[in-house]
Amino acid sequence: MKFDPLIYDKWYDENWETFMQEARILQEAGIENPAAEIGAGTGRFCEALKIDVAVDISREMLELARNRAREVVVGSACSLPFRDRSFRFTVFAFSLSFIGCKAEAISEARRISEFTVVLDFAKEDEYFAELKAQYGGIKPFNPYEINPRGLLFIRHFTLNLSGKEVSLQLIKWKN
Repeated sequence: MKFDPLIYDKWYDENWETFMQEARILQEAGIENPAAEIGAGTGRFCEALKIDVAVDISREMLELARNRAREVVVGSACSLPFRDRSFRFTVFAFSLSFIGCKAEAISEARRISEFTVVLDFAKEDEYFAELKAQYGGIKPFNPYEINPRGLLFIRHFTLNLSGKEVSLQLIKWKN
């Protein structure tokens, strides 16, 4: 799916309060550098969370991200151009929904980092159904208790977006 970078970026200005709520939710994951945001688009979350590296498949999006991240990298989430354990954190901030190869993207993120964080819409699709099956259902996890598969927690949030309640979930793994 291709987005016009200027129209995409304008959404953040027009919905600043919602964006800041989303950024605060991501802060709960304790993201530390070195970190990379996968599917960073124009780099808004990189800027808000001080994430070092913006990765996106769109050169046009990354042109706007240049002023918001220390480094921008053109690359596919399905085959990330980094060595194993290059980062402490990898972050998907609303990008996983738009990635066709979700399983490969998560696998790649886990390969290149110590922790992986996903904030996305809580919706029923194949990927989230697979998570439910793999981890025994979506339920709160103690973030200080690492289970054998590395899942630290799944937390649910509800935001009011233009008068409509939207469900989000924040997922964190220890890779």
